[in-house]
Amino acid sequence: MRMILTALRKMKSEDTEGLHAGAGFMALKVLYCAICRTDAKIWNEGHRDMIFPRVLGHELVAEDEQGKRFTVWPGKVCGKCRHCQGGRENLCEDIEIMGFHYDGGFANHVLAPDESLVPVPDDLPSPLACFAEPAGCAVHAIEKLSLKKGERMVIYGGGTVGLIAALAAMEKGAIPLVIEKSEEKIHKSRPFLEETGIECVKDTTDAEFHAALNACPDHAAFSLCVVKLGKGGRLSFFSGLTKNKNIETNLINLMHYKEIELFGAYGLAKKDMKTALSLIKGNTGAFEKLIEGIVPAQMAPQLLPEVLTGRPLKYILDFSGTSDAMKKGASSGVSTSRTKNGGITLKDFKDLYRHIIEDITPVPEGLLPMAQTKIDNKTKPLGSLGKLEDIALRLCLIQQDLEPRIERKSLFVFAADHGITEEGVSAYPVETIQAIQNGMEIFLGQYGQKPIDIIGLGDMGIGNTTCSSAIISAVTGISPAQAAGRGTGIDDKALEHKAEVIQKALAFHRPNPRDGIEILRKVGGYEIAGMAGAVLAAASKKTAVVLDGVISTAGGLIAYLINPDIRGYLFSGHKSVEPAHKIALTFMELEPVLDLNMRLGEGTGAALTIDLIEAAARIMREMASFDEAGVSKRGAVK
Repeated sequence: MRMILTALRKMKSEDTEGLHAGAGFMALKVLYCAICRTDAKIWNEGHRDMIFPRVLGHELVAEDEQGKRFTVWPGKVCGKCRHCQGGRENLCEDIEIMGFHYDGGFANHVLAPDESLVPVPDDLPSPLACFAEPAGCAVHAIEKLSLKKGERMVIYGGGTVGLIAALAAMEKGAIPLVIEKSEEKIHKSRPFLEETGIECVKDTTDAEFHAALNACPDHAAFSLCVVKLGKGGRLSFFSGLTKNKNIETNLINLMHYKEIELFGAYGLAKKDMKTALSLIKGNTGAFEKLIEGIVPAQMAPQLLPEVLTGRPLKYILDFSGTSDAMKKGASSGVSTSRTKNGGITLKDFKDLYRHIIEDITPVPEGLLPMAQTKIDNKTKPLGSLGKLEDIALRLCLIQQDLEPRIERKSLFVFAADHGITEEGVSAYPVETIQAIQNGMEIFLGQYGQKPIDIIGLGDMGIGNTTCSSAIISAVTGISPAQAAGRGTGIDDKALEHKAEVIQKALAFHRPNPRDGIEILRKVGGYEIAGMAGAVLAAASKKTAVVLDGVISTAGGLIAYLINPDIRGYLFSGHKSVEPAHKIALTFMELEPVLDLNMRLGEGTGAALTIDLIEAAARIMREMASFDEAGVSKRGAVK
């Protein structure tokens, strides 16, 4: 079997037999292959050196007929040029790269150049050997800096490779500090950070670092690397920057005045992979914490959109053909049963679910410059309408229209009761109000009658703030005491008991914090599941969704775990007084539109916000521009 990229965002599975190796190549059986963000970018936008069809994948571990395991340096070079002769084969002008120029490891079998094979140590678990390539890239970048013991280093970008670079720096005796602006990424990385003792923060006032490395494409992060370095500092230019961005000449002058040494770091050489394997072998516990999931190979098409966002850690495709993914090194503790759908493949869900997930795409942002120009030219001071302007811009992107409209709006209220109230958490007795249908089918049934432009979500239920708090505690890592709120108005004693119930439920079930399906199954409620389904279905139809309070936000959080691409379609209706609500919104990087001290639920906050969003759409369509009004823009900037 191999996963073939046939066109942009089109991948199919094809059964194959073993491959015949020609001169200079060896046929190997692939055991595992990790998904790199480069794979996801090629899936999404192609590559100048790639011709369809192509098998992606270059972070692999495979074995020969005798069972000897190898990882593969992902290049085929001439071996004769000055770069190859000088041990810098990554710069060879004639290099051919696995997954670009020839087929890679998203397959049961692969043909690998003989000179690119790197033996895997016998006692290293196979899945961890997939980190040899990304770790080799990090090692290559760190080696440029000639770090000394005790030197302070700052790394901008807390993704998988940035964290590995920090670990490689620490192995040199340096003191790394990782800067990552995403709270979600920091949360995901917490087990790795605790294992290694590496510090990761959102920002720092520290400066005068000896060395720096940019591990993200943000040109602002590169600029901060320069600013944070002391005189004589060294900068490893590791991640290529987003194209066509401007860097101030004053910044370049700063490099001049500080005599900063700049080192380009592109890819890796074969020797770096050997060093990386030693790094992995000496830190297996840390690398285990960087695995998002070891999943069936057929999951690749569903996971590539998520990997493209840069949010997950490392997904590893299992081609070993066994349910026990750790045939070698089984005692290492690497979990092989976790996937983002609870350790089960999408085949286990009905077709509706699978099609909905496949139809969800991120909100395109290509229209943003024109939308921004249009709203800036309205007859008002720049930015004077505050959040309404942001809402108008987001609506333009969701609808892909510079004249967005809200012609049909709907409010979906989901209801259920909860066995958790048998613990005495809620202020009212349990009463079954209504069983809910599948959330996706409810939305699609209404949408099929007439397309919907925006929906609001609400809830009715007793005990559901407890379930919601448990979900948010599980996902974000806050304590049950921090997550528990007063719900229907319980007193201090009941609040304390509520936190205890959440604590016991989480301790007993131990849900995987990255697995929306498992969290629903263990501590969720039917109405929360229904709301998650409605969110997913709405996103698949490019429909805006307004969350209400903490309960509908818990449903949105579950949908976000299942497919992070839904975030661009979400609006937070209002700020609830429930403490867990703010934490969940921060996790999804959402801001509430209203703050009215509400805690009623039932869609009330969402309904109010929908009218404001409709007003934002009308501003975009109906408010005159300076040209239309015949008014000078002079003095319009406030």
